[in-house]
Amino acid sequence: RELGSLRVKGKTEPVRIFELVGTREDSQDKLRFIETFHEGLEAFRNRDFAKAMEHFQLARALSKSGDKPCDLYIQWCQEYERTPPLADWDGVRIATEK
Repeated sequence: RELGSLRVKGKTEPVRIFELVGTREDSQDKLRFIETFHEGLEAFRNRDFAKAMEHFQLARALSKSGDKPCDLYIQWCQEYERTPPLADWDGVRIATEK
């Protein structure tokens, strides 16, 4: 699954980050989890943080064992709802450390 894009220290172009979570033959539950996470990611990039948070919460519930990326995105959505990103925000998180 795609985890999002990250702009790493010393670089200007973002890097897309992926995580191997299984194979195409995995269960329908796993595929639904990934699809739901990606819907949250799309809403996040479109600045619809409330909708994104709903998708990440559902994906976390579908994972059955918790999911750190879902937890992080929920936290970021809450932060951006309190303090929206600048108008030119491109949906990319910035890594401040290597």
